[in-house]
Amino acid sequence: MHKIMGMAAVAIAATFCGGCSELFSLNEFVTAEQSVMDRSLLGVWTWNDANFTIQADGNSYTIRYFDKGPALKFHARLIRVGDAKLLDVVEDIDEPFVVPVHFLVRVWTEGGTLSWTFLDSDWMKEQTGRRVALQASRDKSRLIVASGTQWSAELLKFAADDKAFSSRNELTRVQ
Repeated sequence: MHKIMGMAAVAIAATFCGGCSELFSLNEFVTAEQSVMDRSLLGVWTWNDANFTIQADGNSYTIRYFDKGPALKFHARLIRVGDAKLLDVVEDIDEPFVVPVHFLVRVWTEGGTLSWTFLDSDWMKEQTGRRVALQASRDKSRLIVASGTQWSAELLKFAADDKAFSSRNELTRVQ
């Protein structure tokens, strides 16, 4: 299990680099029924030397990440909690012995900028305390093993707070 978590964490960290969340879930944060569409997220975006394409896929999103390595594909669902827009992101991975994990990203759009940040794991762990089942790995990452409905109740309680997220990163719209 530690090896699988490590591989998933490495894939995510390699994708998004610094400021990555250390909190992942086997279960979705946002259900299909909760998912909403925000068309301002759609388009082609650039960040550092990487490009992202975000396309509508029903009431969810397909995100493709292009960098120097092979392209990566993700699926995401959006939920609004107060003024906060949260993306539940999971890599579209079809490899044996690799378990896809969900992670949360908060997003803001303004003009040609898409700001995003990962869930601040330490703050969330402090807020949820012992109410959400977490499995520690050898590195600093934690895997949420609580059921989706149990975790969602805690998520909705705290996720709209600005303290739940670390520093913002900015993508620039290409088209």
